[in-house]
Amino acid sequence: MPESNIYDLNQQCLLWIPQIVNNFRKQSFFTGSCIMRNLISALDVLTEKLEILHETDFISILQAILQAQENRDYILLSDILECDLLPCLQNIQIKMQGEETQKAPDYWEKNMTELQEHAENEYQELYKTLSSASISSSDRYKQMFAINGQPTVKVKCQNKEILIHSSVNPEYQSQVWAEDVLKEIGREYVIYGMGLGYHIQALLKADDVCKVIVLENSIELLTEAFRDLDWVNYIKQKRVRIFYNSNAIKLMEKFSAWISGREFCIYYPSLCITEEESVRERLEDFFVSVNSMREQAHLLEENFYKINRMELPECSILKSCFKKRTIAIVGGGPSLDEQIDDMKKYREQMKIWSVGTAARKLINEGIIPDLIVIEDAQENMYKQVCNLPTEHIPLLLLSTASAQILDYYKGQSYVAYQKGYDLAEKRAQELGVQTYQTGGSVTTLALDVALRFGADKIILIGVDLAYTDNRSHASGMGYEIKEGKEYRMVTSTDGRQIKTSRNLDIYRKWIEHRIVEENIPILNTGRGAQIAGTQTVVIQELYGCEMYK
Repeated sequence: MPESNIYDLNQQCLLWIPQIVNNFRKQSFFTGSCIMRNLISALDVLTEKLEILHETDFISILQAILQAQENRDYILLSDILECDLLPCLQNIQIKMQGEETQKAPDYWEKNMTELQEHAENEYQELYKTLSSASISSSDRYKQMFAINGQPTVKVKCQNKEILIHSSVNPEYQSQVWAEDVLKEIGREYVIYGMGLGYHIQALLKADDVCKVIVLENSIELLTEAFRDLDWVNYIKQKRVRIFYNSNAIKLMEKFSAWISGREFCIYYPSLCITEEESVRERLEDFFVSVNSMREQAHLLEENFYKINRMELPECSILKSCFKKRTIAIVGGGPSLDEQIDDMKKYREQMKIWSVGTAARKLINEGIIPDLIVIEDAQENMYKQVCNLPTEHIPLLLLSTASAQILDYYKGQSYVAYQKGYDLAEKRAQELGVQTYQTGGSVTTLALDVALRFGADKIILIGVDLAYTDNRSHASGMGYEIKEGKEYRMVTSTDGRQIKTSRNLDIYRKWIEHRIVEENIPILNTGRGAQIAGTQTVVIQELYGCEMYK
């Protein structure tokens, strides 16, 4: 057998092993065993043709595999495949790469011929783009081979290198991505980021009736994708459409309408190498919001059912207590420290809603909140209220917040049902109550509830939404901000440029969007991020503000 075929066969083994292990660990023994038969046949050929194997522990590994297979010990078999066989074959593949026995596949002519045959319809623009592409040499793109022999690439961006696909096994990494992205069968997806196309093909294979629209702004990656992977069948079946524009802003503007009604997904490495900052930030905001819900899905559901079983009163019962009143929403931002004295001075002229983070500090300062608001689903949220004298302080709890809090909270708790979460919307409909927008944070939730409760004025205290004085929170909470990390820069209420995080910036933008059509005064008292639509009030002059007259 030619050496190049041995290289390809070993590469195929490296692709099979993760698939087998994944199936065995999911107890999909039939599927795993079918692939396993192919692997064993390939290993027999490698044993016969590849002399280097006899210089390793390969033979003993193979014997252990056969014994575990005979015993149907799928856990042990998975461990041997993953921890013994895979590294052994990877080392051999690396050695063969060093001897330059590998050769990158080249599907360019085949793909372009197929595109040309369909160039009269939706592939016309793509064919013109690729056929006229002039790729100049650039050190921004570094092509390389993964350990398993498949092509991959690194891209330089903002003084760092971003790996677009795995340097070990691009195909398997993309299969994992596709399994997570895949929704119900037959959906149509819009994917930002082509890369080399492994993840696109993985999604098309995971659901053989779905269709994918790809948006890409790098002609270098797009060209390489058509050189490295075979797209012929997907073009014939019209299951993939690819749109290119070198300007990411124009690309998103042109196709933003397509996102509606389709599943929009962002391939994160493509986001990282997007050079237009405005587009990158918008994509980051979307990515963070969606991923937060996805990653916490199980925890949210678990909390919802636990809280639902408690049959807590719905929070609108509290509305009459706060309607036409001045509500001060108190966050845990750095500016809170310098506002404590004024809060004490004018305590009787405002209703104080404290987020969970700030509750302990306020109570320790002798400022008893009229309401505590908690929305985070994480288990350790109970620490915010544990051992506090909360007997006479109502708690507003989001329907998916940490249910463990109820074991520690001494006062009466009320539940708020949120928009955009199916279980909460269904329960709210059953009860005939309204739902609330969360905005992704406890402060944004409190703001929406205050507006819907009919507040006369809203004061934001300690809602910095930025790292004022290079601190994350008020004294006694949080940490000092260190150099070396990437931060966003925003304008502060006093006109300076200050650091903020991606999440805090998302919340700021959400607030600006939420209050744009509200007619009540919303006062921002801190030295943190400037929030469009709010009136900045210097804390020392608060007593002269209209609200106190």
